[in-house]
Amino acid sequence: MEHWYVLHAKPHKERQVADYLGQRRVEVFLPLVRVNPVNPRAARVRPYFPCYLFVKIDLAQAGMAALQWTPGLRSVVQFGGQPSVVPENFIFALKRRVERIAGCISRWRSNCLPAKRRYVTDGQKE
Repeated sequence: MEHWYVLHAKPHKERQVADYLGQRRVEVFLPLVRVNPVNPRAARVRPYFPCYLFVKIDLAQAGMAALQWTPGLRSVVQFGGQPSVVPENFIFALKRRVERIAGCISRWRSNCLPAKRRYVTDGQKE
């Protein structure tokens, strides 16, 4: 039976892991959000959880080796030596949350029109 699991990737390798697993027909969820970085050359889209992503896989059928040897991956998140299963409703809520964040940003940008410059002199508007 397929379940969602959390993967811990190496820094800045989340997309590499997601692409690699996606090519192997594994369902991957990498929550990304648009940011406004201070450095203009920095990434404008970043992971919502840096170094973490989610995969939906049947580990009983595929085995841990299907994930453990993925390039750019550190480990499968485990508790008590067992891979931790993420509830389906959490993934659904997280997807909605990321969509809501993206919607807020796009609405904010569309509402931001260039401001008319005004100058204040002696407490009076010009």
